[in-house]
Amino acid sequence: MSNVKVSALPAAAALDGSELVPVVQGGATVRTTAQAVADLAGGGTLTLIPHDSTTGWTSTSGALSVTDGVLAQGGSGDAVARYDGLLIPAQATIEMQVRFDSFVNANAQAGFMVGPLSGSPNGSPSASIFTGPGDGTSPTLNVVRWFVGGGGSFPIPGPLATGQWYTLKATRVGSTLDAYFDGTYIGTASLPADLGTARLGLLAYNATARYRNLSVLVP
Repeated sequence: MSNVKVSALPAAAALDGSELVPVVQGGATVRTTAQAVADLAGGGTLTLIPHDSTTGWTSTSGALSVTDGVLAQGGSGDAVARYDGLLIPAQATIEMQVRFDSFVNANAQAGFMVGPLSGSPNGSPSASIFTGPGDGTSPTLNVVRWFVGGGGSFPIPGPLATGQWYTLKATRVGSTLDAYFDGTYIGTASLPADLGTARLGLLAYNATARYRNLSVLVP
């Protein structure tokens, strides 16, 4: 396959944004998604956050690690890690891929938050893939204040499966998040907590999860 010309490859079906494409960044070849490239074409500054190292991350609960070359955390209860290497302004689009390795208990979920620069993340705007029964069934995309509630809960296709990657994206404008699941718009929620400039956080609750292809687009 390495010697096949692009013109000889089979034609692609309609793109949904989750497809992986190679890009050269800082002299190294890395991967990103078709959606991230499309977002960049619309203007703005795109930052790719390395998913193969815990450098720059601070765990506020649980322990973040690298498993098979990607970030991983979770178990029973909550696990949250904050990325200190980037400030997120009031307007930004955050995208990542997440997968469940296991569902531990009810209300299992994994995703990201726009959290404070330091201290407790409770009350932060968040977007997470959620299964109330804790077995992958009745899945929703929850856009809420972490550990506080409010916002919205939007049904998504299911059941969720362990070992499968899902693409999660949210466009933040102040305290409002427009949420997308696997390239499809799911819903919008207005959250009363507007932290202004914030940090990206990874979250898991009653689940073990992995994260890759993290990006932040600032218009």
